[in-house]
Amino acid sequence: MKPEEVKAFLKEMKVATLATVKYSGEPHLMPGSFAYLDGKVYFYAHPDSLRYRNLLNRSEVAIAVLDEWRRQVIIEGKAKIVGKARDLSKHKIAQAFREKYGRYSGDMESQSEILEVMPFRIFTYKSK
Repeated sequence: MKPEEVKAFLKEMKVATLATVKYSGEPHLMPGSFAYLDGKVYFYAHPDSLRYRNLLNRSEVAIAVLDEWRRQVIIEGKAKIVGKARDLSKHKIAQAFREKYGRYSGDMESQSEILEVMPFRIFTYKSK
């Protein structure tokens, strides 16, 4: 896919699978809602969740966004925690979630944190 197709695809798709690394070195996968904004990918994570705890130890992640076999984007990057969701409810990240999911705006009222993934490699596949 061309870069503009990747951007459109990431804005369109509703679920991404985030892979993190456990303290033991084993992988951990978790699907969830996500937002794509300014070349970065955002997720919510509760501090009690395994994905959140994994990121405290290792920042390396991979993301898979699939439209069955027709279109696929795989992102490798580094993740960081950018703040509490409730503190960023008026931020453009929250707006990106609202635009994508309608009135649903993630976990803005919960204790969740926002994770930001800075991609360093993007692979794509589009069947003919």
